[in-house]
Amino acid sequence: QFSTDYCDLWILKLDFQGNLLWENMTGEMTGDKPWAMSSHPDGGYILAGISTSTNQNTIFRIDENGKEIWRTYLGANIEHKKVSVEGTRDGGIIFGGTLSNLSGKATTRFLLVKLDDRGSQIWADTLGKSYSQEAYDVLETADGGFIIIGSSHRPGTRNNDMCIIKTDNAGKVQWSKWYEAPAVQIAYTIQKTRDNGFIIAGTTNNAGSVY
Repeated sequence: QFSTDYCDLWILKLDFQGNLLWENMTGEMTGDKPWAMSSHPDGGYILAGISTSTNQNTIFRIDENGKEIWRTYLGANIEHKKVSVEGTRDGGIIFGGTLSNLSGKATTRFLLVKLDDRGSQIWADTLGKSYSQEAYDVLETADGGFIIIGSSHRPGTRNNDMCIIKTDNAGKVQWSKWYEAPAVQIAYTIQKTRDNGFIIAGTTNNAGSVY
């Protein structure tokens, strides 16, 4: 029986018409799975995923032809599919994810990790309130800081609020917003707009207000 625990990264480059330009397999046959990908300003690509041989979340740096340049491991206490990665203007990488298996009221928190161009960690910060948050997307902002978005559990209910946190270039919180409604809200993806604002897409069961 086939198992996806024993697989390799398969990377395909297509042209504008969808024709295959090249394909490449890279990684460890003991199991690599990508969950997020971004192009890098310096060329090539970045993938965030998991190495099932170590059960650790992993950042893969790939060149323009799909060949692995390096990989770095971020640890096992990060929820595997709730990750995002982006190349930064200084040549580094920003990773956003959900740190799990925590003690206390907040069993999960936003995790923001900054890496240099060789995959070495520059800093890492956990963000959010005193109850559980789950991250889905991260974005570098025009001022060199970052925005991470997702959902935040509302204590005493089964509901989640849409959660948006803005940091400076060192991961320190500058502002945060929670979008509250009598239902479940989740922010899944964010992009910059031409007026230096942001556009966010997510899901909600009802309308609410930002606080």
